[in-house]
Amino acid sequence: MFTVKGALIFAGTQGGGVFRSSDNGDTWIQVNSGLTNQSILSLTVGGTNVFAGTIGDGVFVSADNGDNWTAVNTGLTDLVVTSLVVNNNTVFAGTNSGMFVSINNGNIWTPGGLAGEIIQFVSVANSKVFAGTFHGLFHSIDNGANWDLDNNGLSGATVLCVAEREGKLYAGTSGVFVFDDNSGSWQGTTLTDEPVYALIVAGHYLDRFPLPMAFLDRLMVA
Repeated sequence: MFTVKGALIFAGTQGGGVFRSSDNGDTWIQVNSGLTNQSILSLTVGGTNVFAGTIGDGVFVSADNGDNWTAVNTGLTDLVVTSLVVNNNTVFAGTNSGMFVSINNGNIWTPGGLAGEIIQFVSVANSKVFAGTFHGLFHSIDNGANWDLDNNGLSGATVLCVAEREGKLYAGTSGVFVFDDNSGSWQGTTLTDEPVYALIVAGHYLDRFPLPMAFLDRLMVA
């Protein structure tokens, strides 16, 4: 997993912690001071802070671009943090037992719904917060106070990623689906029957990773 903060790229690894690049990935340095768990499942940026979710030690935050990390887990009862995203100054942490939210940069966490669900990912698109679980795709329009199931038209319950490009929503599951505003449902695309773990928007292109960061197949959807 990776996240971008200005000209900096942060990459999370399982066992090596966090790496940072300031030259578009040509060189990397390890930035793990204070990071007591170096198995990273998720990264995100909120304002001047970088957040890292770990396997078993919860969330860490860095205010100095990864030079130093501090654990911020008060109220976080599940310390396996599978996904992180920031929306309107609210930090969302997806875990193996539901969603947690923080409105103060992770200093205090409160339950954010979807109790008991294993959160595969959490992301923001079209002013909505999306969460993927083994029981389907959920979205919230009120920063996690309420969640609605959003599976209509999807061929599989497990949704692994969501992306937005030019007002259109795309979902990665067993293939790529696009949301049709007129019918209020997801419609299949020409990419089917292949697990899609990540969708990346780059200009007029929508890229997908059918295996976790294994190889890239560029799809033109414009």
